Amino acid sequence: MLMSKKVKPASASSFAKATEGQESFGVARKKVFVGLSGGVDSSVSAALLKKQGFDVTGVFVKVWHPDFLPCNWKEERRDAMRVCAKLDIPFLSFDFEKEYKKEVVDYMIYEYKAG
Repeated sequence: MLMSKKVKPASASSFAKATEGQESFGVARKKVFVGLSGGVDSSVSAALLKKQGFDVTGVFVKVWHPDFLPCNWKEERRDAMRVCAKLDIPFLSFDFEKEYKKEVVDYMIYEYKAG
């Protein structure tokens, strides 16, 4: 007589942990980009997504700011890099200062003047 061993069903989190960094059934893990400021909210989001089995990449975006306001983008970028190092995820950094100024700030001012 054949005896079957009772197997406890795996939870989604245990499956994600067991298959972390691997393809399962020939399907690659879903890739997500998380905008990282180096702060708590974005850092926890990246950590939770990684824990759930996503292929997470941290992304920092430098945007335009007026000259008369202080900007600590270098510190924020460094904090975002540290988060990625701690989570062992890739880090990308983009400088969209010119594009942001033109496509967001200048456009907003133009539309505001237009009424």
